[in-house]
Amino acid sequence: MTERTGHDAEMGGHVAPKYPWLAAEAPDRPELKRNRDRRQAEIVQAMLDAEILLEQQGLQSEEERVTAQSEASMRADLQRQGFDGSPERSGALDHAYHGPIVAVTARHVAQDIGRRRIVIHEGRSLDAVPALGSRVEVKFKGGRGTVSELRKPGPDLGR
Repeated sequence: MTERTGHDAEMGGHVAPKYPWLAAEAPDRPELKRNRDRRQAEIVQAMLDAEILLEQQGLQSEEERVTAQSEASMRADLQRQGFDGSPERSGALDHAYHGPIVAVTARHVAQDIGRRRIVIHEGRSLDAVPALGSRVEVKFKGGRGTVSELRKPGPDLGR
């Protein structure tokens, strides 16, 4: 039997399953034969779309929930801007990233590193949070990022 988030009577007879296995895109979704099961699946899908079921992904603390919501907001903003690819995450390797900042949330910063590729930095791993639209270099060493402003291209020196 599926665990429930609340009692049927408390929830007005419509109880969403604790785990989103009933979502429309779930690969192991069983065939739904009863109307009640179909309605529950619709509720679960609506909750997933509204990002209400984030806590069901094993995110226990408020800090983890806020971080997950910030990242989800960042990804939605990037999709609205036309960045369709899967963004990479920074900080795991010692690396330098160059380019404009295209999105900023409470916990994350997205940087366009060229050819429509995006890298997402966690704000708490950076020494400073760059402004939206600024062209910066972010150098990671030992899991910490150092942000420095890139020089604007100047006039040709005529050599």
